[in-house]
Amino acid sequence: MKKLFVCLIVCMGCFFNPTQAQNDSIPLLEKKLATLKNKPRVDVLNQLAQAYKSKEVLDKAKSYAKKAEKLAKSLNYKAGIAESYHQQGALLAIQKKYKESIVKFDQSFQLFEELKLAKKAATLLKKLGGAYFYNKEMVKATGYVKQAEKRFQKLNEPEELVEIQLHLGILYNQQEKLDLALENYTKVKKWYQKKQDTKSVANIMVNMSEVYFKQKDLKNTINALYYSYQLFTKLEMVPQRVTIAERLGYSYKLAEKYDSSAYYLKQALSLRPDTPTHAQARASLYKRLSGAYYYQKKFSKAIEYNLRVIKHLESLPDKKAASELLMDEYVNVGILYKTIGEYDKSLEYYNKGLELRKKHNKTEDISSILVNIGEVYLAQKNYSESLKSFSRSLKMKEAKKDTARMLAVLGHLSDLYRAMKDYRRIGGIMEKMYKLRQESSKFKLTEENKREFFKELSMVYYKAENFEKVYFYQSKLLPLYKGEADERLKAQSLFNLGMCSEKLQRRAEAIDYYQKSYKILKKQGDKEAMAQVAYNMASSYNELKNYLKAIEQLKNALAIREELQQKKMVIVISNDIAQLYIQLKKYKEAIPYLKKADEYVEKPAQEVNILERLTLCYVKLEDHNKALEYAQELIKLKPKSDSYRNNEGLILIKQKKYKEAVGSMTKAIELGTDPNYHFSRAALYLKLGQPTKAVEDYNACLDKVGNSAILYSSRAYAYVKANQLGKAEADLKKATELDQTLAMLQFSRAAYFMAKNQPDKAIDSLERAVKQGFKEKEKITTEKLFAPLQDKDKFKKLMRELGS
Repeated sequence: MKKLFVCLIVCMGCFFNPTQAQNDSIPLLEKKLATLKNKPRVDVLNQLAQAYKSKEVLDKAKSYAKKAEKLAKSLNYKAGIAESYHQQGALLAIQKKYKESIVKFDQSFQLFEELKLAKKAATLLKKLGGAYFYNKEMVKATGYVKQAEKRFQKLNEPEELVEIQLHLGILYNQQEKLDLALENYTKVKKWYQKKQDTKSVANIMVNMSEVYFKQKDLKNTINALYYSYQLFTKLEMVPQRVTIAERLGYSYKLAEKYDSSAYYLKQALSLRPDTPTHAQARASLYKRLSGAYYYQKKFSKAIEYNLRVIKHLESLPDKKAASELLMDEYVNVGILYKTIGEYDKSLEYYNKGLELRKKHNKTEDISSILVNIGEVYLAQKNYSESLKSFSRSLKMKEAKKDTARMLAVLGHLSDLYRAMKDYRRIGGIMEKMYKLRQESSKFKLTEENKREFFKELSMVYYKAENFEKVYFYQSKLLPLYKGEADERLKAQSLFNLGMCSEKLQRRAEAIDYYQKSYKILKKQGDKEAMAQVAYNMASSYNELKNYLKAIEQLKNALAIREELQQKKMVIVISNDIAQLYIQLKKYKEAIPYLKKADEYVEKPAQEVNILERLTLCYVKLEDHNKALEYAQELIKLKPKSDSYRNNEGLILIKQKKYKEAVGSMTKAIELGTDPNYHFSRAALYLKLGQPTKAVEDYNACLDKVGNSAILYSSRAYAYVKANQLGKAEADLKKATELDQTLAMLQFSRAAYFMAKNQPDKAIDSLERAVKQGFKEKEKITTEKLFAPLQDKDKFKKLMRELGS
């Protein structure tokens, strides 16, 4: 706290005040002197020395003191000699010649002691204490004042005693013996309170507040200042009120009670007249008020008072001195405007500060303010201007080889590229920062800091998808992990290296890192991490097409996730295992894992996915009843799904429930637009002996897809079954024009030839159909049109081929 307690100096100054003021005026004393001789003359000479000293006419005072000494010595008048030494000591002290004053005071004390003039001797002890105080010899000063205290106690001089206690308080305060200082101040305060000396109580409370402040007791500091403030208010002592209000403002700021700080600073401001004389003091209060409002996050108010500071500085006649101060104030306002998001205003004041810095050639300050400007542009997302400012600042720092500030600016550039999500550049900047630190003994990273730095660099390069760099820095991390305490971190780095190897398509290497990580984690019993490593290992095995190893690791991960009751991961892993089994066509093995996933699933979308795969598995296993059960579960979940209705129909076909299948296909057609639904239903109608309806569905397909060899071939067959051979012939012709290699075309042609009673051509067409890939033996053997062919050797041979 600043030394504003004026009363301290005043009180110590009283060490050198006269012991008793004379009522006689100097002219009367000089007139009286002319009539006196011997001892009375010595006494008046000493009185005149004291009187002139009080008037600060020091030459005359010294002259009279010397004359008194000379005359007293000639008379061997020891009391007069002692008093003359006393006066000379006081004069020397006023002239700040403390060592010489100590000699005179000591000579005076020795004589008064010899004469047994107790009060005079006690007073000289007090004066010696004062001289030693000002000579900065606190221990000796305290010793003499303590002696004076004992003597005044014996003399029963309470007023002198209270003055001594005040001096002791000051001395102990100077020596940081704060409890003793408070003890003496408290005695003085009680005395003044008893005497109802309000002004002195107010002053001593200020002294006590300084001690509390040194003790870091802000509560009592504030209480003492507040009491003092109340008393000075009662006494209507404005200057003192101003000073104490300022102190209260400062103390409340330190106590982080910023509203109270602002209140007392405003009180001080209201008490200082708005005149040129007080302009500087008011400007100082504006600055403090700005700070108080800033800490309250009342930034608009902070700006208001900062602008008043600027207005004051801009009005000063000494423009050069003012501009030195304005540089900082412009920047402060720039910071405040940035804080409230008024970026254009912020830039305006930053640029004002920048121009003044250029004018005064403040290179270091210029580079710093460029950083501020860069931050504003960054907040405005004006990345190009932000980059220019940061880069200019960095260039200046580099020219000065100022490592600390270079690192700071590189940090800002890193923030800029983070905003731009340019992680590659962030990595480059961080590498530059690392190099700077390693080249500087002052900023060199410790092993612990290296760990954090490499971790962050790894993360940045991971986001930049530069996995070679991630791999490099994770590899540098491994040797930094030493001892049992670092095993968990080592496992993490091994895991990260595994992921990098995976990303770099080095699957076998990835598995090796994962196995090492898993081994450490198993030893430490970190089950969740073990599950994650096992899952990633399964991914690598999967990519290597080692599906059984992948399944083994997934089962390992699943067991842990089930133990930890992590439902979401149980669903994911169960699904993954099932998918691998499906991939291996091990549908039976897939089913239990799909059912396990179904037990935990909560979201309908997830359940749909599981039921779809369960349906597929049962279809593949030809368990059509179970397949139909799950297909119908899917329809309940999504009743408006055309594909699920179609799937239901296809399963019903497998069960030879053709009528029910027609119903499902009809619903699929109503819900969807896929022409395949019509195609499937047409096949059903043919099985049910309703070729006309089949033709209608084929017509619908052709309307949607246009010319199609398969559709013309299929419709031709339907026309044959409907005994519309002319139309059948036309469709067969169209199909032949589109694709004469189509197996279905040859099948339909065989049916057509049988309807035309041309069995040899029919047999030839069937042979071509089989040759071109027709494999539906049942469709041939159940077709009534082909019944007459069954006894023919060619037909039997053909059926044997299909049967094999």
